[in-house]
Amino acid sequence: MNYKKWLFGGAVLFLGSIVVGILGTVWGIYSSFKVLGNSEAGIGSVGAGIENALIFTVFAIIGSIVGMILMIIGGIKAYRQSKMKN
Repeated sequence: MNYKKWLFGGAVLFLGSIVVGILGTVWGIYSSFKVLGNSEAGIGSVGAGIENALIFTVFAIIGSIVGMILMIIGGIKAYRQSKMKN
């Protein structure tokens, strides 16, 4: 089995999760401040933007952890495979 694919897939998942998480968090906070800019809006109307920001942050953390685990497993297995061939 080629564990270098695990290493690459883990790295893509790890980095992709971070980028999507940051983008979603910034977007959610931006929409919250946009609603707050409306003089008639109360603090309760900001909840949807903050909820989106937190959801994206949670998924980014989960995706990053899974990506790191895949990278670690792939790296260890690929290293062991390379040592066995030599």
